[in-house]
Amino acid sequence: MAPVHARVTVGGGHHPCYFVEVVEGTLTAGGNTASTPGERLRVPARQPLLLELGPCVVEIE
Repeated sequence: MAPVHARVTVGGGHHPCYFVEVVEGTLTAGGNTASTPGERLRVPARQPLLLELGPCVVEIE
């Protein structure tokens, strides 16, 4: 199994969101999938972030 790494930051000003950046591997967040290193997904922070990293699922509240 390939390693999966992501970097998550919070921002968005008046519309808070999570920015999930691919470091290595394939990840799914907010119903979108990304696999290119440096690619970023923007996920609204209205609810906990559900992040799928390979076979692992992480929930960030």
